[in-house]
Amino acid sequence: MTKLINWLKALFGTKGKVSRQTLQNVSAEDIRREKIKVEQTENRVTREIEELEQQKDALFSKGVSAGSDRQKLQYARKIKELDAQVQARDQQLALISRNLRVLNGIAQLKENERVLRDLGMEGLVNKMDLTELQTYVEKATVEGQFHMEKFNEILGALQSAEGVYKFESDDADTLAILDQMNRAADLRVRDGVRLAEMAIQKEAALSNEAVAG
Repeated sequence: MTKLINWLKALFGTKGKVSRQTLQNVSAEDIRREKIKVEQTENRVTREIEELEQQKDALFSKGVSAGSDRQKLQYARKIKELDAQVQARDQQLALISRNLRVLNGIAQLKENERVLRDLGMEGLVNKMDLTELQTYVEKATVEGQFHMEKFNEILGALQSAEGVYKFESDDADTLAILDQMNRAADLRVRDGVRLAEMAIQKEAALSNEAVAG
């Protein structure tokens, strides 16, 4: 949130106080360039997540083929490490999404301003009490920030409580991955046995035909 506020201040040219000319100071081209930068970052993080997921799949396959539970546990732990990286990047994508929503909102305001100007309604808009509107917006923003901080405190307390049981939960997750590997390995063995039985039956049938002939 702090980075976003600082970015908005830099974009709007403000110095600790919101200017009444924010929309006039930011051009549509400025917003377009910033959106491109944010979208490029979003694409990069998305690619990183895809690569991490591919690494997880590769490790899982190796775990399935591993000869012992000890080796499978090692692969399971590595999968959990990669999954933590994926979750961190998911959080980054959430922040990026919020930034894009802000940019889209500003772009829409600029577009609305252009439409009003094209329709000849700019004079009507200028008659509005913008100072009163700005005061209302600032008040609503402060109240919203207060509630957001309270929500964050509550979430932080809940996460701290969950952390007491995290070690046990992590072990359960790791063992669950191990169980999936064993199940996959068992399916491979069963498939191999079925193929072997089919080959034996086919060979027996050929032998019987040769004897009968």
